[in-house]
Amino acid sequence: MNLSLQFWIRSFILCNCIFIIFNILILGVSTKSIKDLIEYSTVLNGSTPTIYTIAIILACIDAITAVVGILGFWKELKIITYVHIVALIIITIIELCIATVSAVTTDPFFGKVYNALNTTINGFHLKVDIPSEYDELQIKGCIEALTEWVQRYILTVIGLCFTVGIIQAIYLFIIVARIFLNKYGKRLSA
Repeated sequence: MNLSLQFWIRSFILCNCIFIIFNILILGVSTKSIKDLIEYSTVLNGSTPTIYTIAIILACIDAITAVVGILGFWKELKIITYVHIVALIIITIIELCIATVSAVTTDPFFGKVYNALNTTINGFHLKVDIPSEYDELQIKGCIEALTEWVQRYILTVIGLCFTVGIIQAIYLFIIVARIFLNKYGKRLSA
């Protein structure tokens, strides 16, 4: 195997390792956000922002795709590498679309929270756990602080999705260009 090919294989494996790290970050931020919101599940009627769930699913699929890519490049199996590329193209498009939609639209979570809070305020004395959750919200800085906190995490997840999507798009461009040049480069120069 020539030196140039070894360089590209190692570079692609390194990129996939970086994708795994980014996806672990997305998974961690989204999971922590959902875990923290579960503390107020009675008051919030169990609502969570949609992007958290979508980000968790995409991060898991993306990490699996990166592992497949590592195996494909490491074992030099073209079919696995092509499956990796196709899956990564689909995931990158979905990731960028979800991040864009989440950035330009208001998550229905905030409307659900507003309605849930109105409902729980009306039934404040009927359920035992509602007063204690409201007390906890007051201690931690009221409902506005909670929504600001949620918004900050949403922006973090959106930023991570954009970052991963853009890096993956560049990676895909390079890898497809390399495959194209290896396959058709000799014909183009002749």
